[in-house]
Amino acid sequence: MKILLMNTFYYPNMVGGTEQSVKLLAEGLKKDGNKVYVITGDSNANKTIREEINGINIIRLNVKDRFNSKIGKVIRKALEFKNLYIKKELEDLLDEINPDVVHTNNLFYLSNIIWKLANEKGIKVVHTLRDYWGVCPKCTLLNHNSKICSKRKLLCNIHNKIYKNNSKYVNIVTAPSKFTIDLYNKDGIYTNILNKTIYNAIDVDFEQNKQLVDLKLKRENKIIKFLFLGTLDIHKGIKFMIETFKEINNKNIELNICGDGPLKDYVIQQVKLDGRIKYWGKIGGEEKEKILQDSDVMIVPSIWYEPFGRVIIEGYKYAMPVIACKIGGINELLNNKVSIGIYPGSKEELKKSIEKFYNRKMIKEYLVNTCEFISKYNIEDQLESFIDIYK
Repeated sequence: MKILLMNTFYYPNMVGGTEQSVKLLAEGLKKDGNKVYVITGDSNANKTIREEINGINIIRLNVKDRFNSKIGKVIRKALEFKNLYIKKELEDLLDEINPDVVHTNNLFYLSNIIWKLANEKGIKVVHTLRDYWGVCPKCTLLNHNSKICSKRKLLCNIHNKIYKNNSKYVNIVTAPSKFTIDLYNKDGIYTNILNKTIYNAIDVDFEQNKQLVDLKLKRENKIIKFLFLGTLDIHKGIKFMIETFKEINNKNIELNICGDGPLKDYVIQQVKLDGRIKYWGKIGGEEKEKILQDSDVMIVPSIWYEPFGRVIIEGYKYAMPVIACKIGGINELLNNKVSIGIYPGSKEELKKSIEKFYNRKMIKEYLVNTCEFISKYNIEDQLESFIDIYK
């Protein structure tokens, strides 16, 4: 089968969980014997770049630099739905590749004009909802105060109407959580086509996972290491988490923070004020592996509607119990055998959850179940689900 994936960014330009998910899917499909192409909008040159990475044919379009001025940003907003600058190039690529299916993900800069172009050529269109762009121009459903938005403005209504009209060209829609699909359906979007929840997968060696569980069951370190891994931004709950942690009077706990984002300077300042807080910057590869292996408990303090929450299953993969806010798609990843769910923004509940894990015996009671729970998110099951809907 010839499969064309589309996402704004692709490896090695990894922005967040979406890019990890798309890379894992692309390479899994290739390994399964399919011909896989990826179109992105992340070319840093003034031209389209073609390359092959791990057997994946990647076509990087240059779309960002055209709209960097203030006027350009306004134009770019309009082009999110109908990017005429790349329409001809996309048409030519569809003719050249002649895919059996076009599977789109995040489409910033690229625009969803690809849906109509593929539909007109009789190519099946599958779209995966990885944020809330269809119902919110900001994609996050947060207002200017970083609170869950409860009232839609005129611009939002216009945005929503245009998106809803364009969505008629999609044949099948998927999302990594039932919550995300339900939210779109409540807005009258994708109600007349097949909707399917396909959880994101994680690349896991179950034998290594069991070995790590055994290793952590033997751990008797005095210091309990809590870990935050993600974007340093207000909606990720970073301030709420740090403020809560600082109120806890216990010298035997440590908060390790990994990531980058708008609140980086705030985090660095907090490190200076509390020696128990450590900041490692944006990490990857062996450094990330080591920190995950060395950590005891994952904290996911998000205060927005996470469509999934990949970092949670990463925590399970590395034999860690998880403390997470019960919001959005995160709810579907929580289980009282491996995690504790708390009310978003509740300092009291976060404190109690952290205090619960002062005792290593309690940590071990949770981590011993991670092997069983992580099996739900294996790549083989995800590939089977996608291939089934591609046909």
